[in-house]
Amino acid sequence: MKRLAIGGGIAIGLVAIAACATSEEPIRPSTEPEPEPEPSVLDASVEDVVVGSDDADIDLSGPPCNAAGWCKTALPDTDLVLRDIWPLPDRAFAIADSKNAGVKVLEWTSVDSMWRYIDDNSQNEKAFADFATRIWAPSAEEVYYTVSPGTVFHGRRPVPPATAWSWSSSRLEDNNSQTIEADITKSYRALALGVWGTGADDVYVWYSNTVFRGERQSEGKIEWVVEYVADDFGDADEQLIFTGIAGTQSDDIWFAGSRGKLAAGALCSFVIRKTSEGYRRVADAVRSPNCMAREDVPLFLGNVKLPLDLQSLGGSRVFFGNVVGMSAVQIIADGEGYSARDTVVPPAVWAGGAGSYVSSFWRESEDLLWLVGGHDVARGIAARGTRIWDDGGTYQLSSTAHNGVPSPVANRIRGTSATNIWIVGDRYALHKTTP
Repeated sequence: MKRLAIGGGIAIGLVAIAACATSEEPIRPSTEPEPEPEPSVLDASVEDVVVGSDDADIDLSGPPCNAAGWCKTALPDTDLVLRDIWPLPDRAFAIADSKNAGVKVLEWTSVDSMWRYIDDNSQNEKAFADFATRIWAPSAEEVYYTVSPGTVFHGRRPVPPATAWSWSSSRLEDNNSQTIEADITKSYRALALGVWGTGADDVYVWYSNTVFRGERQSEGKIEWVVEYVADDFGDADEQLIFTGIAGTQSDDIWFAGSRGKLAAGALCSFVIRKTSEGYRRVADAVRSPNCMAREDVPLFLGNVKLPLDLQSLGGSRVFFGNVVGMSAVQIIADGEGYSARDTVVPPAVWAGGAGSYVSSFWRESEDLLWLVGGHDVARGIAARGTRIWDDGGTYQLSSTAHNGVPSPVANRIRGTSATNIWIVGDRYALHKTTP
């Protein structure tokens, strides 16, 4: 079992504010961010954003695609809240919550542009699933998904003449000094559980303060082996959670998380990198009671308290963002060590005002970054940032509204290319196939 490793270096301060990233009420910043310049609206065909409500549905009447190219797709039930999506070139997998049906897993194909259930409902029959968190697929033939409390499912596509997917599940161990299931919000619990990989034989699950790696057994079942435990608690009531994993190859993977008192929201970020030489802590802080730099790690991320989305930029670079305060942070690794820089997303991109937040990022290319989120009043905008680390960059606003009705809060944006992008949220899944 590997533990958090300590490395040498200098401290670099960044500015950001964090919160939680689900459709549950987000944590608010202690102060309003300073006004930023309006973003550049580069797409003249973008629809106007109108005022909506938390109960607004995607309008399934009228044309399936709006002027910005976001197309409605047909869901099997009307009350599905899609939490995550994993797209492939000709299909996509998604995980959703439903008040009536519990947690459900879906597949969409380009053949008829419809979603269908592929789960066996065992996640609900065994009372495993309080709520859905993440989904990931190495190919069209198998899928992984996670549900709270601490359970990972693995599914394989049927081989004819069989018609039903086969599923297995594993309950994971919580190695925190205090269990995260007992006394923290659903938002934190949702961030602290997920699945991701670089390929069919290199799959990771993060849960609480532990990273597990899947080992495929001879009969095809996946055994989840402890790969890494973050357990250097600063005091008796401190908790550590991982919130994301990203990378482009098996020997260069980044892990992000937070330490602190989760119930109180008193958090400091840490980042770990795995290479062929093993695990190294790249960034961390001391909470006493606020985040303070440590002399034994290269980077100090200041007020970046809760890493949200974590994505690799070619292996040697990684970025992550926060939900309130709208900061994106990039960490760069080179022969000289590690450095970091941040950028603040202008309020006009994420609607501004109390209650605003970015819920998800997706990197289209080296210089282009999509982000989605919501606001207590205004809904229905996706933003495409260009060169955002160069003097703030420029942003193109893209409306996801249909027939003048904005989509509810987006939970996730992902894509495989500029012509295959998905946004999912409360009772909708939108697909964009135009650049």
